[in-house]
Amino acid sequence: MKLEWSIMKNRRTNYLSDVYPGDDEYLRMPVAFEVKSVRDEAGLTQKEFAAKIGTSQSAVARIEKGRQNVGIDLLLKIADVFGKKLQIYFN
Repeated sequence: MKLEWSIMKNRRTNYLSDVYPGDDEYLRMPVAFEVKSVRDEAGLTQKEFAAKIGTSQSAVARIEKGRQNVGIDLLLKIADVFGKKLQIYFN
């Protein structure tokens, strides 16, 4: 699993909410795309995928739509279960 995206920082602050007010979904979309790609590659339904990673089908749906934050622990579990390597880059 490879996650790459650029996050611009406002010079006055370290808070992303000041840079992208109300647009957290934009920041989650690269993760959403990668999670869905892993699931599609495995040929699993959202329910089957959720069972393998220990979450609910509705959580997987929210993740894939960019509507739910995904913690590093869950990303590592997805990578481990599906034989992927988690890589995160800050540019």
